[in-house]
Amino acid sequence: MAYRGVVEDVRTCLAGGAPRQLPVFAMAQVFDAVTAGHTFEQAENDKALLLDCVVRGIETWDWDWAWPVVGDSVTFEPLGFDFGPRLEGRGNDPYIVTAHRPATYATLKEMRIPDLRTEGRMHYVLEALEKLKARYGDTVCVTGWVVGPMQCLGYLYGVSDAMLLVYDNPELLKDSVAFFVEQAMAVADAEIDSGADAIFIPDLLSASYFLSPEQYRTFVLPAHQQLFAHIAARSRPVFFHPNEPSVERLRQMAVLAEHCDLALTVGSEADIVEIRSQLGDAVCLMGNVHCLGTLRDGTPDTVRAEVKGIIDGVSRKGGHLLNTCATMAFDTPPENARAMVEAARAHF
Repeated sequence: MAYRGVVEDVRTCLAGGAPRQLPVFAMAQVFDAVTAGHTFEQAENDKALLLDCVVRGIETWDWDWAWPVVGDSVTFEPLGFDFGPRLEGRGNDPYIVTAHRPATYATLKEMRIPDLRTEGRMHYVLEALEKLKARYGDTVCVTGWVVGPMQCLGYLYGVSDAMLLVYDNPELLKDSVAFFVEQAMAVADAEIDSGADAIFIPDLLSASYFLSPEQYRTFVLPAHQQLFAHIAARSRPVFFHPNEPSVERLRQMAVLAEHCDLALTVGSEADIVEIRSQLGDAVCLMGNVHCLGTLRDGTPDTVRAEVKGIIDGVSRKGGHLLNTCATMAFDTPPENARAMVEAARAHF
């Protein structure tokens, strides 16, 4: 069961130390819904059910964070965007923006920050954070969730058109990123006011799959610095999830630790033990139990072996939070989820 002092242990890890007990997180929003007897589509569209699935996840699987999540389209919905499951799937496919707008200043001028307490589903998250903090206090790390600026650009303009702005209209790219930084700061503030101990920020389009080092340095790094410093000013850490496998880009992103208490996730295609050996102790790492090859397709023994390898190669050296590499598959065997937590508890 979640334990008293987990937030202190998280801060120890963020500072590069070895915690009293290793916090165990998982991007388990879909898995938690399914093992609670629902689909994620049901959970993300019903605020009471959303909260119930998070609570059941903590109490069934012993996660050390409380992480209420709805689809990435949440701040676009009040602005009239089309949204729904990716690729017209149903059930356990989180909602996204399904129709984009032209990459023009006219589109950007139509954007606004919605009222997060009354418009769309963002208030589901805010109310869940308040109730989770009241229920668990400091026995879990209550974690908010803010979509990063580049990922928002992909939803607004579409990924291809957003990336082409690097060449076709770099000023529009900078101005669009600036808007989404302002939006992200507003969301982070609302979540912190609702009780969040930390803020999780996915920003997958900032990864080396999409941007060169110079493009990241020019267009995105200043935005991340501004956003992360804003959250640090509210005395909260950032869990940054670019799903980045490249040690070179992770090293580039590690400078963000100068602006906030930072945990940087390691991409799903990378080996976190090898990343730590190359990166050193420049930044706290988060991850990297593999969701498909290990948790979904492996056995409890292979899960235990991977967790023990991560603990021996990374966690014992300090500056590490155990997590999955990405969102757990809905059909992950429950015994594998349990093996992940039990191995971490027993081996650290």
